[in-house]
Amino acid sequence: MRTCIFLLFVLGWAKLSLAQEELPHTQLYLFQLDYDEGNPFLTKPVYLTAFNAEGYNNQPYFVSDEELYFTAQLADESPQQTDIWSMNLKEGTLTRITQTVESEFSPRLMPGSFYFTAVRVEADEEKTQRLWKFPLDHLDGGEPVFPTIRKVGYYAWVDGRRVLMFIVNEPPLLILANTREYAWEKVSTNPGRCIQHRPDGKMLMVHKESPDKWVIVALDPETHEMEPLVNCLPGSEDFVLLPDGSILQGSGSKLYYYKPGQSSSWEEIADLREYDILSITRLAVNKKGQLILVGKK
Repeated sequence: MRTCIFLLFVLGWAKLSLAQEELPHTQLYLFQLDYDEGNPFLTKPVYLTAFNAEGYNNQPYFVSDEELYFTAQLADESPQQTDIWSMNLKEGTLTRITQTVESEFSPRLMPGSFYFTAVRVEADEEKTQRLWKFPLDHLDGGEPVFPTIRKVGYYAWVDGRRVLMFIVNEPPLLILANTREYAWEKVSTNPGRCIQHRPDGKMLMVHKESPDKWVIVALDPETHEMEPLVNCLPGSEDFVLLPDGSILQGSGSKLYYYKPGQSSSWEEIADLREYDILSITRLAVNKKGQLILVGKK
């Protein structure tokens, strides 16, 4: 592991330069989510990934209120592959968690265990994609969670033994796998890549009913029934669930808010064009109301 101190830049001061790479140049930004009479707004903008300003920084996930895991491909390294990194927002430290010949994506804590998981693109001719688990104490190099399940694109843990996985297929599949039985079952086709856990045990995800109609639904992992909540913004499939049950989603440079059962439609809460953020994709939020978003110029 490599640990170093990183610098936080207030947005508006930092300007990013982009170059062409196989993966897009994406950056991580931090905001504080505050409320005025129940209406959310953003404050305290901070640019987090100056250490890799011309690289790929993506898939943020809060391990705790202070620690953020994310995926990065360093612009100045060869050969190019992605690794998992950790950023401590309180202490101002940056740690490289994996440094392998393979590429790792989408870090998540494995509930009720001493492991985190990630999708690994393995170093074989087929570039096999499987879900791996790695010990939090970094004492070994990890192992596949499901040795026989391949083509894993994205995933989310339902609980300590069940995980929903997006399988790269034609059409794409959403399956529910069980670590106790090493068994899996098909849930749906044409899922989106973003899956969020709701406190009542249901999983929020995007169901792509047609090329022009993507719907955020609440999936019951027991019955596989899907309750429609709201149509996605055109062309957007990433979203984040807030502690009060409301949802944030980006479209271009704008961030929108929707509260099921209360909002009649998406409400714009911020336009981040002033920070040169022209395309908002993935989002993550912690219990302190700190919002991480992935953006491109």
